[in-house]
Amino acid sequence: MPNNKCAVVVSILALVLAIISSSSLQAEPAATELLTNPGFEAPYVAVSPGTGKARITGSVAKGWTDNSSWADVTVNYAREADDVHGGSSAQRVTVEDVRGGRVQLAQSIPVISGHIYKLSLWLKGRRAVQAGIALRQGPAPYETYGEQSVVLTGAWQNVTVLASAKATTEGEFMIYPPTGASMLIDDASAEDVTTAVSDAPPRTGNLLPDGSFEAGFGGGWSVRVEYGDASTTAAHELADPRAEIDKTTAADQKQSVKVVLPCAGRAEFSSARTPFNYGRPHTVSLWMKSDVPGAEASFKLEGLPAVKYVRLTPVWQRFSLTMVVPYSSGAQLLVSEEVPKAGTVWIDGAELVEGTSPSANTPSAVELALRVDRPGGIFYDGEPAVINLAMANAPAGSTVRATCTDLYGHTQTLPAVPASAPELRLQPDPTHPRGMFKVTAQVYDSAGMRIGPAVQQVFARLSRPRTIEPEQSYFGVHIPLATEYFQIARAIGARWCRIHDASWVTIWPVVEHNRGEYTFTDDGVDAAKKNGVAILGMLDGGPAWASIKPRATRGYFASYNIVDAPGAEDAWKAYVNKVVTHYKGKIDAWEVWNEPWGGDFKPGAPEFYGQLLKDAYPIVKRANPRSVVVGIDTYRGGDTFTDGAFKASGGSSSYDEFSYHDYYESLYGGPKSPSVLDRAIYDSYENKYGKITPRWITESAPEEGVQSLYWPAGKEQDTRIQYAKTVRFDVAVIAAGVKHVFYYSLHADPRYGETCLFGLEHDRTIRPIMAARAVLASLIDGGLCTGRTEPVTGVDCYGFDRAGKSAVDVLWSYDGNDHIVPIHKGARVLDALGNPLAAHGGVNVGMEPVYVVK
Repeated sequence: MPNNKCAVVVSILALVLAIISSSSLQAEPAATELLTNPGFEAPYVAVSPGTGKARITGSVAKGWTDNSSWADVTVNYAREADDVHGGSSAQRVTVEDVRGGRVQLAQSIPVISGHIYKLSLWLKGRRAVQAGIALRQGPAPYETYGEQSVVLTGAWQNVTVLASAKATTEGEFMIYPPTGASMLIDDASAEDVTTAVSDAPPRTGNLLPDGSFEAGFGGGWSVRVEYGDASTTAAHELADPRAEIDKTTAADQKQSVKVVLPCAGRAEFSSARTPFNYGRPHTVSLWMKSDVPGAEASFKLEGLPAVKYVRLTPVWQRFSLTMVVPYSSGAQLLVSEEVPKAGTVWIDGAELVEGTSPSANTPSAVELALRVDRPGGIFYDGEPAVINLAMANAPAGSTVRATCTDLYGHTQTLPAVPASAPELRLQPDPTHPRGMFKVTAQVYDSAGMRIGPAVQQVFARLSRPRTIEPEQSYFGVHIPLATEYFQIARAIGARWCRIHDASWVTIWPVVEHNRGEYTFTDDGVDAAKKNGVAILGMLDGGPAWASIKPRATRGYFASYNIVDAPGAEDAWKAYVNKVVTHYKGKIDAWEVWNEPWGGDFKPGAPEFYGQLLKDAYPIVKRANPRSVVVGIDTYRGGDTFTDGAFKASGGSSSYDEFSYHDYYESLYGGPKSPSVLDRAIYDSYENKYGKITPRWITESAPEEGVQSLYWPAGKEQDTRIQYAKTVRFDVAVIAAGVKHVFYYSLHADPRYGETCLFGLEHDRTIRPIMAARAVLASLIDGGLCTGRTEPVTGVDCYGFDRAGKSAVDVLWSYDGNDHIVPIHKGARVLDALGNPLAAHGGVNVGMEPVYVVK
C-alpha cells in the first residue's frame, strides 16, 4: 500500500475526534464564528486567472479565495442568487477539468495547538459526485488536522468535521469541489469548541457496552495483534491470536478476555464508540494482568492526549484515568498491552463513567453480544442468516427485540425472542434477498422497558461464488496466508492474493534477514495452493544490512531501506534466485518491488529501480521458466519515475506484464474515463520502450477509505454510491485491458466503525463494497470483455461473453441522470447487489451498475 494513503487515513483518525452530521449531536455549544462572510453573501470579487496551467475564471464571495493557481485545472466561480440555502446568495463552483492537483476554495482562520474546531458547510450538487471539507495547516507542510467527504444527493445537505490543531498557526478552511460537475456552497461555519459543555442530564452507569465480557467479546469490542517486525509476522502468519473468553480467571464477575501471543508483540483492544456528555469529567477504568515479566500497557480515549502507562503483573490490578472529555459525538476506549516475549495478556471490567472516580459497587449491567459464525459473515442464496445470541445478567422474563436494515433503507422488525434464546434466524426477503444487512438488538425487561445498550451485527447474503481457475480470474486481494482469509477471499470471488504487508513471506528482509542466511515460510504458501488461491509474490524490500544508512531498523519501514551498501546488488540477485527457485510451482508470478516510486518504499532513484528490475528478470526466468514477471509498478502522474524506470530497465524486455496502482477518487465511466486515459498513457510508454503487454493493477481502493456498515448510522445512500464506485472502477479497468485487479486490503482488523482502506469490519465480516465486488465476480469473472457501447446517450454498457455460455452487460449512467434503456425480452436484470429488477421492455439506469444477463 502507498504510505501516503492509509497513513493519511490513520493520522486523520488519530486527530479527528469524530466525523459527524450536525443532527447527531446534543445541544450545540455557544461559540464565536471564526469565518468572514460565512453565508457567501455579496459582494463577489473577481478571482485571479492563475498562473502556469491553471485556468480560473469568475468571482468568489468576499472573504473566500481560490487556492488552485498551482494546479492544472479549469474552474469557474459564480454568484448564485436563485438556489440558496440561506440568505440571498450562494457560491457556485464549476470544475470542468482536473489534469493535475485539485481545486480548492479556502479561507484562513487562526488555530491554537490542542484546540478542537468544528467546521460545517451546506452543499448541493449533482447526485453521486463527491465533495469534501478540511481544516488544514496554512503554511507548509500543510498538515491536515481533520477532513470529511460527502456524496452529494441533488438536495442541500450539511457536512461537518471536528479537527484538533497540532500547532498555533494560520489554519485553512478548505473546500474540495467535485471534478466535472457544478456545486453550490452556502452557510459555512468554523468554531472553536474546545471548552463547550453539554447541557444534557448526567449519564449513569457504565457507558461501555459489554465491558465485563460476560456475554462474550462483543458489543463492538475488537482486538488487533501486532508483532515486532516483518520476519516475526511471517513466522506466525497461520496463528490466529484473537481474543478468547477465559472462564478460569476474572476480576469482575465470572469471565475475562485473554489474548495469547506466540512471541513478543502487542494486543490493541478497542471498544465501540459510545455517547457521552462532552465538556464534563469522565473516568476510564479497567482490570489487566499478564503472565509475562516486563509486560506493559497503556489506555486512553481516542483522540485525547491524556494516556495512562502501567506495568502489568500476574495479579489482577485495576487502573483508572480521569479527564474532561471535549466536544465529540462519541468516546472510544483504546487499550494496548505489550509483552517482550511469548505469553498471555488479560483484560476485564472495562468501564467509562461520568464523574471523577471509577464505580465502587455498580450492579452488574445487562450484556448482550451478537455473532455470526461464517467466514466474512457471508450466507448464500436460500439460507437463513443465523445470528448467535449471548446474554448475561438479564432479569427473569427479559426478551430480545431486534430489527434488520438493508442498504435499500428497508427495516424489518423481527419477532421478539426470550433472553435465553441461542439465536435469531432471518429468512431471505423475497424482494431483496441478497446484499448487506445490519441487525440491531436490545434487551427489554418483563415490563417492556429497555435495559442495556443496543448492539449490532452485520452479515451478507450472496450468490455462491463461481468455480474458476485463478489464471482466468480478474479478482485479487491482499490477505494474510491464513485459512479464514482464504475462505473469505473465495466467498467474494477473489482467486488471487498479493504478498505485501498483509503477508511478508517472500520479501527480501524476511527471506534473508541476516546476510547469507535464508529462511523460508512454506505453510501459508502451501495453504494458498490448497485453497485454490494463486499468489503474486513480491521481490522487494531492502534489509537494513543492504543500506549504508538504513531508514529504519525497527517497525514497518525497516523492511524498505535504500539498497546502496557495497555488494548489495549482488546480494539482491542471489536473493531473487533463491526465493524464486524455492517457491517454483507454488508461486509462478512475481512483481519486482512495491511502489518503488514511494518516498518510504523506494530502493533508490528511478534509474536504480530500473536496474534492479533488469537484473531480476533473467534470474527469475532461469529459476522458473514458467514464471510471469510483473514490473514498473507505477502510478498516475508519476511521469518522472515512470520514464526513468523504463529507460534504465529497457522497458518490456525486463518484464512480461506491466503493473500500476490506482486509488480511485472519481466515479469511472464515460468515453473519457480515467481508465481510458491511463491506458493511452501507459501504451505510449510501452511503445516507446518496447511492446504493449498485459496490465495488472496490483493495488486499488477508494481514495477516501471504506465506509463501515456499523458506524456511522444513516449512511446507506453514501455506502451504495461507494460500492457503485468500486464496481465501476473494476469494470472500466478490465475493459481497458487490465488482466488482474488486487484490492488493498482485507487484513489488519480495524477498529469498530473505522473508516480506512480495509474491506473487512472489526469482526471480519465483509463491508458493502466487498459484497458488490463479489456480485460482479460471480457474473463476469473469466469472461471476455467485448467492449464499451452507449445504448442510450449518457449510459455506459460494457459487454462480457462467458465462453458462449452466457453474456452479461454492465450498465450505468455516466452523466448523472437517470435513463430508460431498452432490454431484450427474456433477459434477467439485476441490481448491483444481485437482486432482480423489474424490466418491462426497459430498465431505469442511474449511477449504480445494473446487470443484464442474457
